[in-house]
Order: sequence, then C-alpha cells, then structure tokens
Amino acid sequence: MSEKNKSLRTKKLQDSESYLPVKTILLILGVWILLAVSYLWLSYISFYPSPPRIFPISQIFSHTSNIFSVIPLILIIGLITIFIYKGTKNLIIVYGVCLAIIVLGNFLQGGIQEGFINTLVGQGNRQPYYDTLKITDGYNFLHQFNSVQYSLTNHSRTHPPFLVLLIYWLRILGGGKTILIGSTLIVSSIFIFFFFALRLLEVTADRAAKFTLLLALIPSINIYSIFTWDALAAAGFMVFLYALISIFKQRIRWSNITLLIIGFTFANMMSFLAIGMVGVLGLVGIWQYYKFKSADLLISLGILIIAFLLVFLLWKFVFNYDQLMAIFTAMRFENSSLAHFNADAKLKNLIFSRFEDLGEIMLFLSIGVLAVLLNMKYRNLRFNLESFESVLFLSGSALILLPLAAGLFYTGETARPFVWFVPFVLVALINIKDRTLIACIILAAMQTILMQLIANYYW
Repeated sequence: MSEKNKSLRTKKLQDSESYLPVKTILLILGVWILLAVSYLWLSYISFYPSPPRIFPISQIFSHTSNIFSVIPLILIIGLITIFIYKGTKNLIIVYGVCLAIIVLGNFLQGGIQEGFINTLVGQGNRQPYYDTLKITDGYNFLHQFNSVQYSLTNHSRTHPPFLVLLIYWLRILGGGKTILIGSTLIVSSIFIFFFFALRLLEVTADRAAKFTLLLALIPSINIYSIFTWDALAAAGFMVFLYALISIFKQRIRWSNITLLIIGFTFANMMSFLAIGMVGVLGLVGIWQYYKFKSADLLISLGILIIAFLLVFLLWKFVFNYDQLMAIFTAMRFENSSLAHFNADAKLKNLIFSRFEDLGEIMLFLSIGVLAVLLNMKYRNLRFNLESFESVLFLSGSALILLPLAAGLFYTGETARPFVWFVPFVLVALINIKDRTLIACIILAAMQTILMQLIANYYW
C-alpha cells in the first residue's frame, strides 16, 4: 500500500473515531466571532441603527451569581455523570432528572430571586404577571381582550389572552409560587412526550433517555423553560409532534387524534405562531400520501381544521374573542418599534436582523448539536424526502424560515419563540453514534452552564 493510501486510510480511521466534528465546531465559532466583530464595527461607524449588544443575543442582562451557585453546579454535574455512566430505561427517573436539570440550571444564576422571581416579574412592568393584577374577572378580560390588547404589557400584547388568564388562575390558586410550579410542570411535560415520541421512532429506551437528557441541556430549553411564556406553548407543540408521529406510525386512533387537537389548541392558546403547525402537518401529510399512498395525516389535518374552527367560533361568538384580530394587533405592535426609523434604517434593520435571528437560534441550539446537524457523516441522515425524520425536520424548518423571510422578528428575539423547534432537530439526529450523543450531552451541558452563570436572558 502506498504512503498516500496509508495516509488517507489513517485519516478516515481518525475521522470515524472522532466524537464530534471538531473542524465544523471551529468553523462555527470562527464565523460567530467574525460576525460579532462585524456588528461591533457597524455599530461603531453608526451604519446599523439597532445592533444587539452581544451578537446574536437580542436581550442579555447581568445577574448576581454567587458562591451558592456552586451547589447547583455540583448537583448538575453529578446528575449528568451518573446518568451517562449508569444509564436508565425508566421514564420516571428520566423525567425526574430532566426536571431537576432545568430547575438547577436556573439556580446557577445565584438563587431564587435571580433564577425564578425575576423571570416572573422582572424587567419593570413588562411581564404579563402585572396584567393579572388588574383582572377582576377572567370572563370579562377575555371578552374585552381585543379592545384592550394594545394597552397591555409587551408580552401580553403579542400573545393570546389565554396566556394571561393561565397566569391569573395560577396566581389566584396560590400566588407566585403556584405560577412557577404550575408553569414548570406544564413545560416539563415536554420530556415525557419527547421520550415517548422517540420510542415510537424505534429508538431504544436507553438512547431515548439520553436524548431526553440532551433536550433538557440544550441552552434554549434550559434557559427559557422557567419561566418563559413561549415555553408554555412549546409544551403544546410537543404534544402535537408526538400525536403526529403516533398517527404516522400507528394509523389514526381516537387517542392520537384527540392529543393532536389538544396539543394544537393549547399551543394556539399560548402563542400565535402555533397556527403554523397546520402547515407542518400538511407538508408531512402530502409526503405520506405520495410516498406510502396513505392519507392518515391528511385526514387528521381535515379533522384538526374542523375542530379548531369550532373552537375559533366558540371564542368569537361566546367569549367575544377574535383571534385573527388579535394576531393583526400583535403585528402592528411589533412593527411600531420601527416607526421612528427612516426607510433606509428600516431596510438595514430588516437585512441585519435576519442574521441575528438565525444566529440566535443556532447559538441557543448548542454549538455541538449544531455542528453534528450540519455534518451528514455524523448525523447519519440525509435531509431529503426519503425518511420520515428528515421530512419532519424540513417541515419544522420551513415554519421557522417563512416568518423570517417575511421580515418578522426585527429585534432578533428568535431563540425564545422557536424553543419548540429543538425536538424537531433532535429527531433528525436519532441515528448518531452513541459516543457522539454522549459528546453532545457533555458539550451542551458545558455551554448551558456557562451561559446560565454569566448572564440573564429573560425579557
């Protein structure tokens, strides 16, 4: 064998034994640094009117991590280490560990005040919690929402009224603690349905457990799960995704079509973006019909549309709440933030914020997971129309790219509203090797711990 062939064979062996695509990770970091420096320069010469303080993070604040952060740090490292080396197939253990991981992640910020209370009532009067203090009757609030929407706090204006009502009902039950506990339990249901979804995709219980741990360690999930309004919607998205996979794998049943409707309706009650899931179901349904001559998902789409139209009419004619009007009001509010800019500044803001949007999603996805996703050799899955997993991922990606292409999210606030997208990404990685999965877990843990320790991203 020639020296050249030996060298090529040695290189291939080294590549095949690598845990992660190191070159891809370095390339991602290099591009990130280049863009960060470019944004600093554009800000310095006053070319770009509203650059993020730290590219690509739209909002970032300092906090007071202290010596007490060492305790949750040790606990997180201990839980991850035991989980990786011992392994488990028990869903209860998986759920308990993942719940502990997201709670301890918030404790890294320095305590209950910094990690929990500020997420609920922080940043002045910008949080929906303050709107609940003005509500005296839930029915009247829903009945008047379309007329008072523009006078509410920032997040209440850009979300359906049921978000504020959920917080209101939890506050009535037991105050701020009930809100935090209730929202945490709702969001943490993501781990249960994600585990079951992977099992439907024929992932072994041990690997499904490790993927679920990885989900809890992804920065966007860990950082924005307690307490972020969009994470509540993500719980509905996850139920919807599980039901979609169940229908594809097990045909239409009363159980999975009911879960599909419940997940979709709840997500729509928490976020206006959830309406896009109709498109995801439609795309996957069309693919299923042409690939397997099965109309299960398309039939499910028809049932879902009819069910939601009934819900929509119920809201409008019984509770006087018009969802379409609320969506247009939210869009006007988002666009009003650019009203003081001239046409040239608005164009620059539109163009540059596209990079911020994608950059923020990619950063909060975890550098390791992103590198594997971009490297076909490591993810062991081609993004084409041959596999169900890749069609799911591509359909979910379309739901992100369409609003970005349409010019939404001028401020780059994308990691938070698109937190639901993380399960779609991990589904696309179900074929990665065990050592790559472990490496992704470790690298995601390192990135999340670092990000939680150095800053606060809630707003």
